[in-house]
Amino acid sequence: MKKRILVVIVALLMVIVGMAAFTACNTCEHRWAYRSEEVLREPTCTQEGEKACSCYNCGAEWTEEIPKIDHDYSMRISTTATCTTGGTSVYRCTMCGQEESKYDSALGHDYSGYFCKRCQKMDEGFSKVEFNSGMFDSSNLFSNSLGSFILSVDAVAGSKDVEVSLFASGKTTGMVVWTAVILNDTEKSFECSLAGSGSLRYGSTTLLSKEGQLENPYSASNNYYIKLTVSKL
Repeated sequence: MKKRILVVIVALLMVIVGMAAFTACNTCEHRWAYRSEEVLREPTCTQEGEKACSCYNCGAEWTEEIPKIDHDYSMRISTTATCTTGGTSVYRCTMCGQEESKYDSALGHDYSGYFCKRCQKMDEGFSKVEFNSGMFDSSNLFSNSLGSFILSVDAVAGSKDVEVSLFASGKTTGMVVWTAVILNDTEKSFECSLAGSGSLRYGSTTLLSKEGQLENPYSASNNYYIKLTVSKL
């Protein structure tokens, strides 16, 4: 009888120990200190890698994913953005060949005075003007909300003296104030600015004239541009 009881007790103890071992294995945290790893597949920039892991503590084995590595881009093509056009940079991965493009917006003009510092484009608002073209020459016709105007610009070759006259070719305008800025596009330089005021009336021969001096002597081979501003007093 005693022997049978002893056998039962031993059996129960074995069951308890086995359950404890099973529970310990299933609750093992597989800490780094108790695990080994073996890389099965190295990661690339297009595919994850894989590694085999085993726990020294409980003997469990499993696999884990290794994250992809970043692309290694190098520049292949580059076009620089300008005032009016955007730029493009094309990069290619040295490992997988994948390409990625970066686009830069057009820079826009950066005016210093009346010319863009980058491309030398003249500021908006200037129009080509013909010197010594006659008071009624339509090539020097300008218009705004007040009406239409003709500029007569006179100068003598080799001289810096210039005279700008304003004539009303459209509706009655009354008392006005005006300015005329002259540029020399050939030399990319500012020439002069003239201002005046007075009464203009359509059909009248009255001219508003102003004399001044150019920065450089007048030459018929140069290009001249003018920006006219007319407003009521």
